[in-house]
Amino acid sequence: MSTMSDCETLLKQTAQMLGCKIWVCEKVGRRMSYLPPLKAGEDKYIEPQIICEDEKFALLGECQEVNEKMRSQGMKVIMCVRRHFDENN
Repeated sequence: MSTMSDCETLLKQTAQMLGCKIWVCEKVGRRMSYLPPLKAGEDKYIEPQIICEDEKFALLGECQEVNEKMRSQGMKVIMCVRRHFDENN
């Protein structure tokens, strides 16, 4: 069972490990809707980019470049969020 606080903790750990600000958005049609508690890291004031995504969620970040380590760790965050939403809807 996945709780939102588990996902928040994982998100904070991931932001610290990657050294960038990251947040989770839910895809709503052609738009993305920010999920309020799921934001971590320090502002870099650079253009955000998609680190990784699935059909329902995306992890965005203010980082210089996206590499495979970021994508791999980011998918763990997305899977946590997905489990939480699937269990509670």
